[in-house]
Amino acid sequence: MSVRLTLSALALAAALAPAHAHAAQPSPLAGAFVIPSAAAIPARCEATISSARARTRALEKTPLAKIRATKLLADWNAIQMALEDLNGPLGLAAETHPDAALRAAAVDCELKLSAFDGEYYQSEALYARASAAQGKTAVERENPP
Repeated sequence: MSVRLTLSALALAAALAPAHAHAAQPSPLAGAFVIPSAAAIPARCEATISSARARTRALEKTPLAKIRATKLLADWNAIQMALEDLNGPLGLAAETHPDAALRAAAVDCELKLSAFDGEYYQSEALYARASAAQGKTAVERENPP
């Protein structure tokens, strides 16, 4: 009986509460992203590339004897995800945004990100680490990067 009474009291309280009491800020949709303003894109672009470059340099300095496939690939993936978190939205904005200044800033950043990709993927030090990577398990060792 007390459970029924408690549920009834909760239902009555919810019905009598003012509508604004339940209004919350809308949550972003799953997978939604924010496109920076045209003025914010250059600084965000430079910061993203600078961070990715620093993380790449750290990977390049890892002693070859300490390289493991899972760690190398996890670190490499984290760098790539950070780059794509910016490149993905800007790629869409460059093609579809109604503001010409924003499209131009997005295209400029895309070009800088592309140039960094060339730098990153042609790194001899990173290639040496990928070549030296050894997995911890037989499966990882049989399927080198």
